[in-house]
Amino acid sequence: MALEALQADHEFLLKGGVFTKEMLDAYIELKTEDVRRLNTTTHPVEFDMYYSL
Repeated sequence: MALEALQADHEFLLKGGVFTKEMLDAYIELKTEDVRRLNTTTHPVEFDMYYSL
């Protein structure tokens, strides 16, 4: 949700030239991939509960 909010409203971060739109877009893309990977990976507890004998 934080990445969605950042993508929807980041104009305030562009003021003063500290961040660029390209930098923020790249950051959002990078972190979105991290979130996707985390959400699609089996947690060790799930592995223990469902896959161990």
